[in-house]
Amino acid sequence: MRKLAALLLLASAVLAGGQNLLLDSSHAGPVNDLVYDPTSDLLFSAGQDGTVRIWEPEGRLRASLRVSHRPVQRLALHPSLPQFSALVGEASKIDTLAAWDWERGEELFSLTSDRQLMHLAYAPQGNYLAYSRADYRSLAAVDSRSGADLGLLRTGFGIVSFFAISRNGNTVMGYQPSGLITYWDLQADRSLRQLRTLADLSQIRITPSNRHLLAAAGERLVAVDLLSGALAAEEYVPGLARLALAPEGEELAADSADGLRRWHFTGSTLAGGGTGDPPGELPLTALAYGSGGLYAGDQDGTLSLLEGGGTRRILARNVILRVHGLAFRRELAAAATPEGIFVFRSPDLTGELTLSRLPPPFAGSFGLEFLDDQRLLAWRQEPGELAAVDLATGSSKPLAVEIGASLQQVSLEPRGLVLVERGGLCRILDPQSLETRFRYNAAAVNRLAATRGDFLVAAGAAGFGNSLFQINARTGETVPIRDPSLFVYDLLYSPSRTSLYSLAVESAQGGSRTVLAAHSGRQLESRRVLAFFAGEDLGASLAEDSSGTLYCSLGFGPLAVWDGSSLSRLENPGQVARRLAVHEGRLYAVNADSSISLWDKVWQAPWRMYLLLDGDWALLGPQGQAYASPGARSRILQVNTQ
Repeated sequence: MRKLAALLLLASAVLAGGQNLLLDSSHAGPVNDLVYDPTSDLLFSAGQDGTVRIWEPEGRLRASLRVSHRPVQRLALHPSLPQFSALVGEASKIDTLAAWDWERGEELFSLTSDRQLMHLAYAPQGNYLAYSRADYRSLAAVDSRSGADLGLLRTGFGIVSFFAISRNGNTVMGYQPSGLITYWDLQADRSLRQLRTLADLSQIRITPSNRHLLAAAGERLVAVDLLSGALAAEEYVPGLARLALAPEGEELAADSADGLRRWHFTGSTLAGGGTGDPPGELPLTALAYGSGGLYAGDQDGTLSLLEGGGTRRILARNVILRVHGLAFRRELAAAATPEGIFVFRSPDLTGELTLSRLPPPFAGSFGLEFLDDQRLLAWRQEPGELAAVDLATGSSKPLAVEIGASLQQVSLEPRGLVLVERGGLCRILDPQSLETRFRYNAAAVNRLAATRGDFLVAAGAAGFGNSLFQINARTGETVPIRDPSLFVYDLLYSPSRTSLYSLAVESAQGGSRTVLAAHSGRQLESRRVLAFFAGEDLGASLAEDSSGTLYCSLGFGPLAVWDGSSLSRLENPGQVARRLAVHEGRLYAVNADSSISLWDKVWQAPWRMYLLLDGDWALLGPQGQAYASPGARSRILQVNTQ
């Protein structure tokens, strides 16, 4: 096992006011867009992880802004102010435009659309922001600071998938997938000219002279004359994907099946573009030219500088280990990661932290529970499998439990080891002998919770009966619990409040919503919705402390806190909490980026813990405290927030 002793990172644990700490790491997932700002000489990256990150040309992280829990797909930068706008949503449902002041780290405004958003751009003077949506009245313009509608572009002319704004801001050139180019006078709200060109162009770039359009037409790289709509040049490029145009407009780069290729565009020809640089290990997902050359982002969040000749200089990568689960026993904690199991004593928030790393018992993701002081229980969902891990040696031994389907629930409860398989087989086993104490089979059950006396509550999908029902473990008798949910996916029973809490999806006007509900009464017949999220949030979880206070990560924002009579919120700045746990007076949250937030009675704001590649770690406090292993010290950055 590898031991890592804690080191005090800073001579003074508390930094000067107006400063914050940042871990130097890239996106947790694909980079969806890259945009270079020549005014500030900074590179902006948009990620599938919902963040926008700001980089110096050599790869030093300047800021990481949590724009949304959903993917950020596209960026536009204000020409003179420290502002950007982003299109947010899944690729097939980009429905939010968010504008931010990146220097202050504050959102300026947010707009939503019931139609797919397609493109956005600031006017060259910066006085308005334009965007297009999948509608006949496709184009709209808003004030760039407030988001107020400016009353322009009232007359529609069809769906616009790309547009560019003239230097004086008075004319918009819009491209429609049908192949129609329209020049539109904003003040007169009328068409000035229309041209026919190639249909279904993508990855459109406009040359600095505004004379030509460069784009992908399937697997053809094309140049279109914007005065006539005529094809000026073309070349067949197998697997043509991302395009980037150098600021001076002469060099063009594209990712392809042959790797990265580059051309010089003269206005009538595409010169060069021979054999490309060999493809990288992962597909490129974004390209942009900047002061250092050609920058690229890829599928796992890595940022690189492409220097030609097949050379890629890594500027930044995601160094945070994916944490699949946490387990606690007395003073010990264990975290499941792809690199193994990290066992450590619960952080005392004074810098003392010693880690032991054990080999992973399974490939891929797995969960953990402590069986006893010497062993961990590890499991993987698909295919369902259980193993005992020896804390002293790290060796793992499969448990002789027959599992016929994927595991929906594995938890150690006072009544024993609870197992729920896909298909509805529910069992409670003796954790030591593995003998069956309880067995029940009901289609679509995915969760089981022990309540009072001999009773259990099972949860599942309403399509196979009730979404909740009570089981007498002694007699096998079942009683439905009145509940309107489509399906329930998490349960927690509070003995101190004699209440059952559930997370469920139910029908709502215009779609569905996810609710946190409390069930009370002798038969749990009384239901009260404590909080809800408009839409589905199937990654939320529940935890309760010794006082009976309930914590819930529903809704991708601050945590919901229920004290039995009122609901409050607990902030988790810049993070999206997912899996929750309470141990020895502390609340832990595994966040969407796999950082771990922890709160205790002394510190109301969260500490942040990171487990990193190569076994390193960092622990950052809410007032600038910072502790780290030797290998992680250089990754702790001080950021001025004033």
